[in-house]
Amino acid sequence: VPTSVTDKKGRTINGLRPQDFQLYDNHKLQQINRDVTFLPLSLVICIQKSANIEAVLPKISRMGNVLHDMLIGQDGEAAIISFDHRVDVIQDFTNDPDRINAAVSKLKPGGQNSRLNDSVQLATRLLQNKKDRRKVILLIAETMDRSSEVGVKEVALGLQLQNVDVYTLNI
Repeated sequence: VPTSVTDKKGRTINGLRPQDFQLYDNHKLQQINRDVTFLPLSLVICIQKSANIEAVLPKISRMGNVLHDMLIGQDGEAAIISFDHRVDVIQDFTNDPDRINAAVSKLKPGGQNSRLNDSVQLATRLLQNKKDRRKVILLIAETMDRSSEVGVKEVALGLQLQNVDVYTLNI
């Protein structure tokens, strides 16, 4: 059961041990038989840039520092994918906040379509070779896919097989 523990200010608390937790499944206390370790984060941020969300893009383009400071951290890394009718890796994995800022600040509105499923599938492929890391996709998009070549079931299967967590920010 992946778990993150934070203090009142939202800072991650590391170094907790299994005996610091109780895990229940169907109201039955379970034995925790795996060591708890701190895994560095590999994050892929998928950002929709379709023409219909043009008004939101300036706000998204200013969040590069926040992404680095609050999500990625010292040992983490992030890649950025933009999508409309195309799906493009606009920044490969990096821990450099300047490169993250530069990539996010260059987002410009594109076409009318939204290849949401295709962007998540590409993000999953980027994460598949990341061993001993927590693999996460942050999807900043509308909830509707308009033109992907891949279906939801195939995307969901890939996420499960690669043990990738997905968080969404619905715009």
